[in-house]
Amino acid sequence: MLKPIALLMLALMSVTARPLAAAERLIPMTELIFEESEPGVEPYRSRMLLSEDWLRLDDGSDGGDYILFDRKAREIHSFNRGDRTELVIPPRDIAPVDFTVEHRRSAQTLEDAPKIAGGTPVEHRFTADGKLCRRSINVSGFLPEFTAVMKDYEQLLAEQGKQTLPRIPADVRESCYMSNNFLYPVDYLEPGFPLFVINDQQRSRKLVGYREVELPEALMQPVKGYRRYAPPPANPDDVQPGQAMPGPLTISSEGPSE
Repeated sequence: MLKPIALLMLALMSVTARPLAAAERLIPMTELIFEESEPGVEPYRSRMLLSEDWLRLDDGSDGGDYILFDRKAREIHSFNRGDRTELVIPPRDIAPVDFTVEHRRSAQTLEDAPKIAGGTPVEHRFTADGKLCRRSINVSGFLPEFTAVMKDYEQLLAEQGKQTLPRIPADVRESCYMSNNFLYPVDYLEPGFPLFVINDQQRSRKLVGYREVELPEALMQPVKGYRRYAPPPANPDDVQPGQAMPGPLTISSEGPSE
């Protein structure tokens, strides 16, 4: 069972200021800190940073692996510092998934929960073919820009995921799997920003802190010098007539590696 009141006590954490080099240029950002959990794994922290042009996702470390989502180009860049690579996921026009479910959403206002930015939290339940697939606690009007960008980011991930669908075993493609990952991947974002979300596999994420900050612009820039590649279509049918079948994209970038 969800414990809405406890989950909604957002006594926003104070984050220790990071030492800055004298030459670092600072830009305004919104910083969100989450606690994530999944079966068999200790709960861990994750971070999202939103600027005018980029969304950054990482584990809270400035120097670790990270993901950048280009808000204007709708393109994902995933950086692996260990092997010095940059995975580029561009937007692609993928055919609709040939799978249908009866998707429903129910809502219950949490009248006794504290208001968040003037809004009342609402618990939502999302079902597919009668199975409970996802639950979330949302606040309408809270962090609307962040919510819109998260929709774009997760929708792009879903479109990319459709390319691997032919390789997914048929017995895995049940109602909740298809609903959560391909058919309705952003349903839990539609009612407003999710303070808490959990799926049928018991993977959860809850907001534990947020703030408006000024941080180094370098956090929102691609690392130069890494080998860049992009995943090719999953099968030749995804390639449009007259289009060459692409392999992994590799581009040498100029400039220092860090």
